[in-house]
Amino acid sequence: MPRRFALALALAGASLATSLAADDTSPLDASWSAIERQARGQTVYWSAWGGDPAINRYIGWVAGRMDERHDLEVVHVKVDDIATTISRIVAEQAAGNDAAGAVDLMWINGENFAAMKERDLLFGPFARRLPNFALTSPDDNPEMLTDFTLPTEGYESPWARRS
Repeated sequence: MPRRFALALALAGASLATSLAADDTSPLDASWSAIERQARGQTVYWSAWGGDPAINRYIGWVAGRMDERHDLEVVHVKVDDIATTISRIVAEQAAGNDAAGAVDLMWINGENFAAMKERDLLFGPFARRLPNFALTSPDDNPEMLTDFTLPTEGYESPWARRS
């Protein structure tokens, strides 16, 4: 289950980073099939901590699956501290670059989620639109809907739910 969920998450990241320029539809309003079509041939830059070889292999596996199944290139942007990525997003926003930033998808922890939410830097809400989000049983598992004691309100999605 975690692998399938990660695939959906990466695909969602690709779709959210894609402008859907063909019909100027927001990814939040598009059907999932439209999101999949628009994601084909795109590249997603996934900022994630690069310090764990097992996680790096897993992200590499996800990238391979996304390429095979969806013609979607996933590039793991390895960072030492995700706060660096947040600083980049803040700088891009300050420069007026709200639509074409360098960060498409990021692995975020609770403290950084709180900081980004406070600054209104998160895309969404999108979580309940992910086909596999229901597999985390969010209504029965409140931890799927909070991070760092804050309600995620659909602006964040876990990879999976631990059994």
